[in-house]
Amino acid sequence: MSKTVLLLIVAGAAWWLLRKGGALDDPEDDPNYEEADMLDRASGLLDDVTDFMGMGMTQTEQNNASAFLWMIRINEGTADNNGYSTLVGGGQFDSFADHPRVLVALPRLGIKSSAAGAYQILRRTWDEVAKGLGLPDFSPQSQDRAAVKLIRQRGALGDVRAGRFGAAVEKCRKEWASLPGAGYGQHKNNLAYLQSAYESAGYCRMMVTGGAVAAVVVFVLARKAAGVVGEAVGAINPFNTDNIINQGVTSVYQTVTGSTGTIGTDIYDATHGGALDMTSKNNAAYSSVSAVGEWITGEKGWNLGGAIYDWTH
Repeated sequence: MSKTVLLLIVAGAAWWLLRKGGALDDPEDDPNYEEADMLDRASGLLDDVTDFMGMGMTQTEQNNASAFLWMIRINEGTADNNGYSTLVGGGQFDSFADHPRVLVALPRLGIKSSAAGAYQILRRTWDEVAKGLGLPDFSPQSQDRAAVKLIRQRGALGDVRAGRFGAAVEKCRKEWASLPGAGYGQHKNNLAYLQSAYESAGYCRMMVTGGAVAAVVVFVLARKAAGVVGEAVGAINPFNTDNIINQGVTSVYQTVTGSTGTIGTDIYDATHGGALDMTSKNNAAYSSVSAVGEWITGEKGWNLGGAIYDWTH
């Protein structure tokens, strides 16, 4: 094979890779941005079998990936509520139907850029990733998936999942210009600051999860404790007819008297049925006095009240 043919083949392969990455599609859009090279992409292919939200990722790996994404947002200045709708330079766009494709002039850097969203993805990069993943829109969910794909293309997803933070940042520094060592001339945060943000994201997640579990446990235990206390209070509450003292006394009373009622109900019946009602002619005292009066006087129907009335009138 001649050198000419070999050079043509190499040139053709280079052109194809550049076309695939989109670098030739939009030379005006952030020309400093470096697409993932062939070695990065080859390394990333090993992770393509596992989607960020798919099976095969342990909870720890998902937490590490989520914390890394959060770190990127903090680094890119998109960690607030409007992060997913942020244009480079701080502006906002209104629709998540597609990448906003707004070319923003950055005079300080002498370039224009279409970076947008929580991960400040360029429109040409978005087109490639969205096509590869079949993303239907530029929604927060789609942006998250695209960011993971970009991490994967840089050959860093394995490091991210395993928690190898420094190695992952090193591999992703060409993807996000604000990462240390990117070399794009933009503002960069130091690695210690980013690692603190990364660890805080994971720590906060564990705290929220642990706090939720603890709250449920405390709630259940409190309900159980309240039930036990309630039963205990009810058992000794003198105003509760089911208290254990009343039950014991009633049991003894029924055994001794043969009554089927309680002391309280029997007293009520006695005082409200006339036997002890001093205003009733049927109370026991009235009946006894009247019977004695009849026996002494021999007068049928004699009663003390009538006799007193006769004597005084």
